[in-house]
Amino acid sequence: RNADGMWVIDFGQNLSGYLKMRLKQPEGDKIVIRYAERLFSDGRRDDNGVEYSRFYPETPYQTDSFICNGKVVEFKPKFVYHGFRCVIIDGLNAPPVADDYKAVFLHQKVREIGKFSCSDEMINQINKMGRMSTYSNLFYSVTDCPTREKLGWCNDARASAEQMLQNFDIVPLYKKWIYDMYDAMRDDGKMPGIVPTAGWGYDWGHGPLCDSALFELPYKIYRYYDDPEFLIKSLPYFKRYLAFADSHADENSLIGFGLPDWAGPFRGSDDQAPLQFTDTMLIMEFYRVAALAATLAKNSSDADMFSAKAALYEKAIRDAFYDTNSGRCNIEQQTAVAMMIMNDVYDKLEPLGQQLKELVEKEDFHHHCGMLGIQYLYFALNKCDLHEYAYKIITAKSRPSYYEWIENGATTMWENWNTENSKNHHMYSSVLGWFNRTLAGLNLNDQKNAYKNAMIKPVFIDGMESCTGAYETAIGTFSIKWHRISSEKVDLEIITPENADATLKLKGYVTEDNRISYCKLKSGKKHFVCRKEG
Repeated sequence: RNADGMWVIDFGQNLSGYLKMRLKQPEGDKIVIRYAERLFSDGRRDDNGVEYSRFYPETPYQTDSFICNGKVVEFKPKFVYHGFRCVIIDGLNAPPVADDYKAVFLHQKVREIGKFSCSDEMINQINKMGRMSTYSNLFYSVTDCPTREKLGWCNDARASAEQMLQNFDIVPLYKKWIYDMYDAMRDDGKMPGIVPTAGWGYDWGHGPLCDSALFELPYKIYRYYDDPEFLIKSLPYFKRYLAFADSHADENSLIGFGLPDWAGPFRGSDDQAPLQFTDTMLIMEFYRVAALAATLAKNSSDADMFSAKAALYEKAIRDAFYDTNSGRCNIEQQTAVAMMIMNDVYDKLEPLGQQLKELVEKEDFHHHCGMLGIQYLYFALNKCDLHEYAYKIITAKSRPSYYEWIENGATTMWENWNTENSKNHHMYSSVLGWFNRTLAGLNLNDQKNAYKNAMIKPVFIDGMESCTGAYETAIGTFSIKWHRISSEKVDLEIITPENADATLKLKGYVTEDNRISYCKLKSGKKHFVCRKEG
């Protein structure tokens, strides 16, 4: 019992759903169930102070209740779900019996198509947390959390898109939701930050960070499934939105409106990449996607126009934020440098790579970016051959870190890099994509979609003993397994589907038999013993 004399049940896992209970009490007894993500030490519900009162000012928050009829009743609520790990039950006249109280995990029926595990149990826990947060937020759209808002925040969805496509059969839900985005766009091209919307989100919680889902989801569907349908269907909406975005450009062709690099572990309001940098970079990305869509639609005039606009914004970024003499970014922030690297906005990669290396070292191998920057950071480090730096950030043991969440009882991903606010957000789950693409090593080819010429590039991180990944793709199932034989050798097994034309590319290792680091793979099972170079 808690300090109020109520019974408390801890199910040990944060999830979306409800309590199903079986009981018999006298007619007229009122039972009240309060759902909680976290408890105070005395067993009362921790609602993070007044945080939730903003969303539920006049109604009971995360609460179900019913009146007993004197008979044996199996109760479960209808037309509602909650986010919870614990339930606090008021009105019971006897201690609860475990078999009569079940937590029901509720979410959209979306099949899991990717599996990942490795010898690092912290990585495995982060992976499980990301998957549980994904499932907990699939309710006709991709929601932000199952507790407080349950809203289709587009910036959260963009942040998780890659790992969701790798791990879940998410495309049918995405396609439905893209239509919702079309419906939400106003005639002038303005988008709300949440979709669907009852009218809220057009004037706060909007901007390119959120609007990026309109471009990112059709593009990612095209890349992962070689399906151009929604890129082409979206062209009129791309054009309308981009005209709206252009109207925000200043005399230097820089754009800045809406959310910045959100929810980072920043030390102050100015301690992040400038909004004009992140927004202009995103608009440049949008124009590149629109140019691809127009090319696929065989509309050369629009493709040329979109490409020209992308080049205009790239020039604006270079003029304002890139030092051509040093080859470095003028903004000493991880987000800015990582976005430049991943968007190829540079003359030479090495100076930016060195700058990013220094910025990570400055933070003692911690990330110092928000939900936008972290989507670029790990892969930018990969691009600069700094995979170990990314691994050190992910496995850091002090704030800000996934480890701190786990040490504080997390079983799903949290909203912030502290112990406040929602305990079931998926927006930081892009790290799962790094696990799949780096540790297991399954990557799309830059020139071909749907893994038709997959690039298999596993990174054998020092200190890791093994890794396994299996992925059901549009052309069949890939399986990648490796384990360390010794400090110098790794055993690698790859299974590719029948119609795949894959390429193995090793980093820092060569095959023991013929001393090569690069080779084509025919379909079927292949086995290699890999030895460190040198």
